Amino acid sequence: MRWFLRMLRFGAAFILLSLGHYFAARFLPVADCDETFNFVEPMHQLLYGSGLQTWENCPRYALRSWLFAWIYASPALLVIGAPRLRNVDVYFFNRIFYGRLACLSELFLVYSVWEAVSGRAAAVTLLLLLFNYPVPHAAVSALPTSFVMINYFMALGCWLRSGRRNVRHTSTPARQSQLQQTETNYFSVFGAVFFVVFACAVVWPFAGFAVLPVALDLLMRHPKASILSLLVSLALILPLAVGFDALYYCRLTWSAWNLVRYNLKGGAELYGVEPWYYFVKNLLVNAPALFLAGALAPFVLFLSPALDMGQRNNRKHKEGRGVHADTSTVLQKHAAQSSFPSFCSLTSAKALVVSVSTALSSSTAASSSLSRSRMLLWVSPFFVWFTFWLTVAHKEERFMAPVYPFLVLAAALSLTCVFFSPRSALNTRTGTKTTPKRHAQVCVTPSRKTWLLPAAGCILLLLSGLLSFSRGLAVYHFYAGPQRLMYDNYDVLQHAAEYKRVANANAGNATTLHDLYTVCVGREWYRFPSSFFLDPQRARVAFLKTDAFAGALPLPFTRHGGHATCNCGASGVNDLNEEIAEQYVSDAAVECDVILDSHSADDLRELKDYPPDVFAYPLGTTQQRLLDVARTSMWCRVLYYPFGISERCAVWRRVELLSKHRPTAVAAS
Repeated sequence: MRWFLRMLRFGAAFILLSLGHYFAARFLPVADCDETFNFVEPMHQLLYGSGLQTWENCPRYALRSWLFAWIYASPALLVIGAPRLRNVDVYFFNRIFYGRLACLSELFLVYSVWEAVSGRAAAVTLLLLLFNYPVPHAAVSALPTSFVMINYFMALGCWLRSGRRNVRHTSTPARQSQLQQTETNYFSVFGAVFFVVFACAVVWPFAGFAVLPVALDLLMRHPKASILSLLVSLALILPLAVGFDALYYCRLTWSAWNLVRYNLKGGAELYGVEPWYYFVKNLLVNAPALFLAGALAPFVLFLSPALDMGQRNNRKHKEGRGVHADTSTVLQKHAAQSSFPSFCSLTSAKALVVSVSTALSSSTAASSSLSRSRMLLWVSPFFVWFTFWLTVAHKEERFMAPVYPFLVLAAALSLTCVFFSPRSALNTRTGTKTTPKRHAQVCVTPSRKTWLLPAAGCILLLLSGLLSFSRGLAVYHFYAGPQRLMYDNYDVLQHAAEYKRVANANAGNATTLHDLYTVCVGREWYRFPSSFFLDPQRARVAFLKTDAFAGALPLPFTRHGGHATCNCGASGVNDLNEEIAEQYVSDAAVECDVILDSHSADDLRELKDYPPDVFAYPLGTTQQRLLDVARTSMWCRVLYYPFGISERCAVWRRVELLSKHRPTAVAAS
């Protein structure tokens, strides 16, 4: 029966997490154009033989892992041959699939917190995962930082389990003491090491800096198991990573090492620098309650009594079967056994005093200090990582995703200590711990005000959830316009592409790259969702020269070539973020069939990157809106406000597809 209840709890938690991750996968737009061009486009190349190639995927530089591309593309192989399944549906299937995978890793952390800390801390951890927008949004993204985050959820869970204590009772009935000894859980040690190596060796080696406390702790406590786990993990992962890179770059190389060498030269600063407080501001915007609770965790843990550790490992111990029964458990049992707690007998009072004294004497200051230091060690990777990025000039929002697991744990421990600790649930009427006098009738009953702290904690979590929901709605409402437009008009674009193909075939023209139906993007190039939103056999994306941007843009892979990934798109491809002529169409009126662009309703004199008299026909039946960030105040765009407030305070741009052919001609095909 117990296993059934456990599975029931697991299923309920998984469903709740899955709902949040599903909405993130299905509705939230791509958070970073790096995801689209550096990682999603190579996936499209692997699956459909076409896509865009950035300089980072050029064999000359080889900064991105093809093993990572296959890891994220491989779930699509399960459905790619299904009838009536469009490639845009395959894209969303992949996002939903990895959202489900992230749910499992998050649940593993929740249950590990349950094993290592307490059920209360595990419940708070689950609520924080449910009520904070950045975690599900990162979980469904095809980014190295997201891959690291999923692996670190698993690694942190294994780390928490690696120090479990087993209670062994002595076989002699006369002896009432218990001996505790730490057993090395080799599977947990191997899991912690493996998932760290998997994340760092495949996609993002810098993430290893965050888990230095994990490495030092495991080396000190389990040196042989840690070193053996490291060697086995490297032997399993490194050949695969190097092998895939060698296969697709057509030379012996390792992308993770190339990435380290490039960043040591300071090349990342070419793509923007941010002030030192960037991540403070970013986390306060995206997850204010989570960040504040996590940031205060060291102070809370240092000033608060140590949490009751190992609740599930020492279940017999906590149920009072040993002399080390938890004080709160004794008080609860005593209150439950008394029908009228306001009239306590002298005998029961004496029994209570003896029980409390025994419990307190068993909890020495050393053990409390050890528990507190252990929890501080568990949350230290977040502060190591956060401090590191204060000193780095180039910052991006996604760089904080690898330590979300540690931030969630820090916030959970902090909130549990303040609001949901057992020591705050049973106090005397004065709220202070008193020592009962000899021969005095003491009645220890729950205070009428003991519900205030848990209630305040629940209200705080609820407000955190509302803020997170509002932030997610703001991201969807303000920035998902281009993605929604491309998705809604997928069939329209497909029919237009087929119309052009038939026209070229009837004219007897040989099929070339320029004969494909070409969707051109200009100022909104970084919001283009990906080639998954176009028919892979009939359409392509190209870029317009625009005054709004002057830097490197991706070039198309060789279409359907056996060695398409072994070549750079052009000889001028560089790592200096310098534009080259080949990345643009030479004549928009000739090469482009439709333009994806945004227009300001307030500035009719805004210059366009294409001849507006040629592209004068809106394609499709829907138009979408996009927030004009430059003209909208920060307080308006950070959150979504109900009752039409966001609609009135936001300044909008109209996003549409403009064709050079009349829609009636396309419809006639």
